[in-house]
Amino acid sequence: MSEKAIVSKPSDLSSGMPPGGKQERRSFSRGRRWSSRAHVVLASFLVVYCVLVFNIIVYRHPARFDLTEEALFSLSDDTLAKLRLVKEEIRVLVPYHYQPDNPQHVTDARVLQRTLDLLKEINARQPLVQLVEKVNVFSEPDRWKSICQEYGLAESQWNRVIFVAGRGNAHKRALTTNELADIEAPRDVSIPGTIRTFRGEQAVIGAIVQLTQRERKRVYFTQGHGEPALRGSGAMLSAVASDLESSGYEPRELELLREGGVPRDASVVIIAGPSHPFSQKEIELLEKYLLDDGRLLVTLGPERTGIEELLEGWGVRVLEGRLAEGHHLPGQEITRDWVRISDLNPGQAITSPFRDSATFGMLFRNPRPLRAVPGQRTHLSEPLLATTKSTESSRILLRGGNERDLVSEEREGSFAVAVAVFASKLDRPPPGWVDRKSRLVVVGAANFLHDYSAQSAVLGGYRQIASHRPFLMNSIHWLADQEDLLSRGGEESLRRSLPPLDASLKRFLFITSVLIFPGVFACLGIGIYFWRRT
Repeated sequence: MSEKAIVSKPSDLSSGMPPGGKQERRSFSRGRRWSSRAHVVLASFLVVYCVLVFNIIVYRHPARFDLTEEALFSLSDDTLAKLRLVKEEIRVLVPYHYQPDNPQHVTDARVLQRTLDLLKEINARQPLVQLVEKVNVFSEPDRWKSICQEYGLAESQWNRVIFVAGRGNAHKRALTTNELADIEAPRDVSIPGTIRTFRGEQAVIGAIVQLTQRERKRVYFTQGHGEPALRGSGAMLSAVASDLESSGYEPRELELLREGGVPRDASVVIIAGPSHPFSQKEIELLEKYLLDDGRLLVTLGPERTGIEELLEGWGVRVLEGRLAEGHHLPGQEITRDWVRISDLNPGQAITSPFRDSATFGMLFRNPRPLRAVPGQRTHLSEPLLATTKSTESSRILLRGGNERDLVSEEREGSFAVAVAVFASKLDRPPPGWVDRKSRLVVVGAANFLHDYSAQSAVLGGYRQIASHRPFLMNSIHWLADQEDLLSRGGEESLRRSLPPLDASLKRFLFITSVLIFPGVFACLGIGIYFWRRT
């Protein structure tokens, strides 16, 4: 048999088709479509995943940046601490009457709008405080009447903020625009007034505290020994009384001999800078109060009044003399009565909120030096505030005291000027141990009780600083077992603001936002388009 060569056609070899078979066509466009679809699905999944992860991170770690000059969208630490105590729903109503041609209505509308912005921030931090009604009483009279019937309001209560709480709307508190802001009346009555200071945060939180703490703790101020008056025209403690009321306390005056002792409903007793001696009977009544788990805040006056012996029995020794500051300048020596206090105990509850504050400081006028010593065996005492050690240019002076009796730290100028006394806790108390809950705070000066709100005053060469009120309120909260309210105070709220824009900065922002950024993204888009085409 002869061999025959089998020769394939070139077209068959080049196409990969079996010899003698038909060519099978493949669609490359179908593969590309499936690949594009897979890419789209994968990209969509990645986008959804990234958005989900981003929202989870933001939800768990929220952060906000307030760039307004007046910190309109920031709440102070003191406010946040009080909002955490709200346990029931507080409903807020804002009835308003607005006529554009009425200057008073225009002023009220500005105050109310800022208050509404504040309420949004408060609601974001505490959802139990919520705005339920905002009604124009002039354009919606029927709705306003029904609201008045539902909440038990008078139809004349408009242009104010009304807080309602409790079952059956039994508890109410209304704030007028004059309580929310200091308004400067213009000379021309046809012009709206100017808001000089917006006090909405303090007023709103005060109203919330009054609704949440209906059983107000009573704080008694002793009288009859030269202490400042609590009430009346020109009373030096009126600012303190106002702060106590807005924080849920009820301040009252107390004459120990007339009352026969400290009333049983006293949460805290304050001795505010006495200048006349206490009688032996009064000392015994105060000692009995402390032995019955009493709480005492003592701010010392310039002279000995007999209270010093009582304090030493509880672990606070009042040293002889008073402190001043001496400054050495080239060619002269300056002595000042005002002593700046900036050293604090970071581990004590009263002062621990200030440990990270770079602006903490207080001014005491000729404070009396203190020393924590062994007292009642059931109690411990530790310094709260102290003077800064002396340097070459500034030193602490002790006037009228015996410097030979000072310890090493005091010789270096570090004097304690505030001391806290509290009960020690033992896991295994010895036989006869009496577990008392008494607490004391002793401060070597009393001036901060009546001048701590004068933040802009220049005292003794220093500009007044804003830590007097927070320290005082923290001391009272700690004594009254309200440690949830301890904070750095409302005067140190974080403030962020943009710098003023000059012409060159405005031009740069315009060119950047209108030309550069859009141009960059347009060029990127065009480049990607032609790159994909090729």
